[in-house]
Amino acid sequence: MTDDWNTRQTLLMRVKNQDDEHAWGEFVSYYQSFIEVILKHLKVSPNDQDDLTQNILLKVWKSLEKLNYDSERARFRTWMNRVIRNAVIDFQRAKSRRISEVDSDTGIDTKNFPLQENEFTKIIDKEWRAHITNLALKNIRPNFSGNAMSVFDMFLDEVPAKDIAAKLAIAVPSVYKLRSRVEEKLIKEIKRLKLELEF
Repeated sequence: MTDDWNTRQTLLMRVKNQDDEHAWGEFVSYYQSFIEVILKHLKVSPNDQDDLTQNILLKVWKSLEKLNYDSERARFRTWMNRVIRNAVIDFQRAKSRRISEVDSDTGIDTKNFPLQENEFTKIIDKEWRAHITNLALKNIRPNFSGNAMSVFDMFLDEVPAKDIAAKLAIAVPSVYKLRSRVEEKLIKEIKRLKLELEF
């Protein structure tokens, strides 16, 4: 990844250029799994998730060229969240119309629709924080060898330090040192991803 990707608007500006396939590929790699998590959270049927994810990405791609981004007025992610919400609601309405014609089960929890915007925002914000953390963890894993990531993973699973030390045959102070090294790198990577993706 080149240095210019670390600036806030470069990714968005590159994705707006619909001839830049590399930029679009990077964008999809960051956002597709996030969209999928939101659809699962909203209990969209697994049979419909792939199509709806692609539909949302297509809507985003078609809209980006005309999008006049102004970070002073609103964040790009706020706009994209609205695209996701509207696409899910439109999908549910269309599916409900088709289902009422054939009188069968949609596989969608209709009690969740239509979500109020503040409810949806809470879901999005919570899942986005988890998404960024998971991306950061994935990105930093290759930087550590030996026991560092094993220690950190066990801490995430709330395994006590003395048990980690016994399991890995290392001293307790080493457990804390390794955890601290990973935490430091993780915090830096989360900050970097936020700068790159929360434009």
